[in-house]
Amino acid sequence: MKISLATAWSSPNPEIRLPGKKDQFRKRFQRSVRECIRHGFSMEESFGVIWNETLDENPLTETQEFELYQEMLAWAKQYLLTGTFSTSSQELSTRKTFSFGETTKSYWVIGRI
Repeated sequence: MKISLATAWSSPNPEIRLPGKKDQFRKRFQRSVRECIRHGFSMEESFGVIWNETLDENPLTETQEFELYQEMLAWAKQYLLTGTFSTSSQELSTRKTFSFGETTKSYWVIGRI
């Protein structure tokens, strides 16, 4: 029986957790895009290609993919508007939640600087 690091590791502090799939995807995507920019590629050239490559290497659920895509669009937009990368894409986006009956949905609203 194989035991993965995630199942073998446990912390007495519930605040400490292993990075989730979304966190890993976000970090890898942002690192790859930054590297492309450093090598002279534009954000427009890099975003879609890196998104697809990262998604192939780190598959996400449809919901995770939608949420991260909105977040990474806000991150890329911030770079295009300011020429610098933010450590947090939250500066340009706001998560909104709405309920309809028993269903609750959330989505990202991408703002302007």
